Amino acid sequence: MKDRPGGRSSQIREAVKAAVHEELIATGYAELSYRNIARRAGVDASTLYRRWPTRPRLVADLLLGLSDEFVTIPDTGTLEGDLTDLLQQIVQGLADVRTRKVALSLAIAASDGDEEVTEVMRTFWHHRFAAASVVLDRAYDRGEIADSPPCDLIIENLTTAAWFRAIFSQRPIDKTFVEKRVAATLKLLT
Repeated sequence: MKDRPGGRSSQIREAVKAAVHEELIATGYAELSYRNIARRAGVDASTLYRRWPTRPRLVADLLLGLSDEFVTIPDTGTLEGDLTDLLQQIVQGLADVRTRKVALSLAIAASDGDEEVTEVMRTFWHHRFAAASVVLDRAYDRGEIADSPPCDLIIENLTTAAWFRAIFSQRPIDKTFVEKRVAATLKLLT
C-alpha cells in the first residue's frame, strides 16, 4: 500500500506512531504489544502486522519521525552557531521525560542483546549523522574548517555529554554547558 500525503494511509501511520510512542512510555520496549498499540491507534492488529511485521520496525518508524520533528538541521551562517543551535535542540528534547523514557527503554533492549533493536538504533543514528553532516559540509564550503572530518565523531563529541547528563547523572544542562561543549567540539575541527 502506497502512502498518500493526507490520505487514510497517512492517518493510520500517524495514529500508529503516536500509539507506539505512548506504549513505549507506559510499558517500555520489553512489554510493547501489538494488541495495545492497535487499540490505542484505533486500527486492527492485522494492519500493524501487515505494515510493520516486527516490533523493531514499529519503533524505527517512530524514532526516525521523532528525530526529524524534534531536531532540525540549523543554518545560522556559522559553524559555531549551527553547533550551538543543534545542541540546544537536543538538550530541549532531552528535557522531556517522555523522550528520555523512550531512549532509555530502547537502550536497555539493545543492551540485552536484541539484535533487531540494535539495528534500529544503528539506523536511527546513521540517519541523524547523515543529516547533521550538512553542518560540517557548509562550514567547509565557507572556509571555516580545513577539511570535512567524520561527522559521527564530531556530533558524538558535541552531544554525548548532554545524553549522559539527561539520562544518567541527572545534572542540569544550562547555557554554560552548551557553550563549553560547542567550544570543545570546535577545537577538534581546528
